[in-house]
Amino acid sequence: MHSYNVHNVQDLYNRVFKKIATDESFERPHGCWKRTNRDGFINDLFFGIASTPIVVAEVTSCRDYAIENNDDLSKSFYSDLIVDGKRFVSLDGKHRKECIIMFLENLHGYTGYVVDTLGNRRFVRNKLFKDLNYQEQQRFYNSQLCITTYTDLSRKDLSKVFLSLNANAPLTNQHKRNALQTMMSGWTRKMSKQHQNLMISLFGEKSLPSMKPEEFVSKLYLHCDDVKNDVGDSSLNRLYQAGIGKTWHEAYSGTSKQITQEVLKNLTSLNSVTPIPKNRKVCFVLAVHSSVQSGFSIDDEQKFVTNVSKLDEKLEDLSRKKHVEDKLKDPEVSVASYYFEQMRLNWNHQYRFQRQNSLWREIQKDPELYGLIKVATEAVAK
Repeated sequence: MHSYNVHNVQDLYNRVFKKIATDESFERPHGCWKRTNRDGFINDLFFGIASTPIVVAEVTSCRDYAIENNDDLSKSFYSDLIVDGKRFVSLDGKHRKECIIMFLENLHGYTGYVVDTLGNRRFVRNKLFKDLNYQEQQRFYNSQLCITTYTDLSRKDLSKVFLSLNANAPLTNQHKRNALQTMMSGWTRKMSKQHQNLMISLFGEKSLPSMKPEEFVSKLYLHCDDVKNDVGDSSLNRLYQAGIGKTWHEAYSGTSKQITQEVLKNLTSLNSVTPIPKNRKVCFVLAVHSSVQSGFSIDDEQKFVTNVSKLDEKLEDLSRKKHVEDKLKDPEVSVASYYFEQMRLNWNHQYRFQRQNSLWREIQKDPELYGLIKVATEAVAK
């Protein structure tokens, strides 16, 4: 069930917003809205045409619903929110709420037309709320916005409502996976934040709102679980769906999780000394994973990054020369078995492990050249 209520901006700011909790499983990550989005929304409020509602679930009714249905997971989730003084959990509208707060707290300079209580309008540039005149401030305070409130929802239902609300919105596949109530969602978000500098270096800052880092962590987990695993969208979807309503150990591998975390730790350490080339990130995933699995520690990050990059380039060049030679003997020879093609295919599950084997076969001939030292206890493969 859901209802609609209209509030003015001042009431929302003073009484409602502080009682809305945000769950990272729902809503888009910070960074999806830019200055133009905020200015556009503020303009709509001034002109009374902000028609898209903020959507929330009412916590107390949902908690009671969970109790009636013996849903302990949902009961615990909602009870914790009540203890924290929250009355609602946000399902859609986080950026609109944050935009209003930023403007009223003079954290966003607005560029666009403002309107006063008499209907007079003027254009302003990078203007803070405190610098508007009284009539313009009152017009904004009295602007109206609709709140859609859902009741009697389990935590699992929250995901369904979020996905339904965004069915025609440009959500990435990772946004949709993130909304599922699974331990994988929380863990990938945690790893992405923990290794944010690495993620920005590999994918760029603009990748954060689209959840590209979380997708990368998911792929890395699948690879660490089995080097021949497919890591495409269908496999990622199955990975998340397998964990709905389950504990980590009911759905996933603790060993693969540990290995993934060790690989991420090593990649971050390498990148902090010498940035990993973006076009060779899969190469370094494969090389680091092999070193972890084989019981080696990276003692010299500079040597590892420099010489693994050189090795990757060398194997590519050698394979291209070999392909030319082989093609003279057999014009129909397939390129799939050559290193340069395995590089091009990147995460392809059929050839990724072949590239990894080629890399490690050369590295283990002289580990010291790559800054590796043997550790006492080898990592345990799954």
